[in-house]
Amino acid sequence: MTSFFQKSNNKYINKYNYKVSIIPCIIKNILLNNFEKADQITRIIAKNTYNSIKNQDKDIARYIDEITGGIGYRRKMLGKDWERVVLLGCYIAWADAVQSNEKVLEIGTGLGRTNYCIQYNKPMKIHSIDNDQLVIGIALYSNPYPEFQEYLWRENVKIFLGDALCIIRILSMKGVKYDHIVHDGGPCPAKNPILYSYDFFSSLDKLLKPGGRISVFGGKNPKIIKKIYSILKELGYEAYTVSPPGIRVFIIRGVKWS
Repeated sequence: MTSFFQKSNNKYINKYNYKVSIIPCIIKNILLNNFEKADQITRIIAKNTYNSIKNQDKDIARYIDEITGGIGYRRKMLGKDWERVVLLGCYIAWADAVQSNEKVLEIGTGLGRTNYCIQYNKPMKIHSIDNDQLVIGIALYSNPYPEFQEYLWRENVKIFLGDALCIIRILSMKGVKYDHIVHDGGPCPAKNPILYSYDFFSSLDKLLKPGGRISVFGGKNPKIIKKIYSILKELGYEAYTVSPPGIRVFIIRGVKWS
């Protein structure tokens, strides 16, 4: 079976692009408020994508490292390092702030870590957006952390495959509101400037109820962290930063008062 990575200058480069922008049938169902159907289509696409590469274990592990940046596990400890992975996930999700029966929006499904942290002992409605069909496929059908996979299959979790900015603008247009937003757009925010722009946060702001909360993974770059903090302050949030013990990354949290 052909690897979906190729080696160049002693580095492995992904030969295929599993990220998507707009899938019309998903967008159509979100516009119709048929979130269950949009979720079903997402899971079918993700399954088909995963099935095309499911026997390439080494490449799958490499892809997870490339896309997620390790989600907190230490080198060569994918599927292990449970306490460290969940600790970071709970900080990013701001899980202890979420109350039962609240409605949550998640930017970046990934392997389902923040979804797991939010839902643990507190089942609630979650809409999760990711533009990577292979990552969703791995998360749903061959997750190195089985607990994350289990929680992604809960009935109250709806996953939407597509461009986050496009989908959140549609949700805003439909008048959808959330109590809590988790923004975990990847291990290196500088590589995803649109997801960390004023326009993107302004669009998220329209989805958040007064008194609602947002938690943003800021990574390690002081300039990015300061930028996110400044945007939240400009939008009128009470904002502050936190860092998990023993892990040198920062999360910016904000509360919307009006």
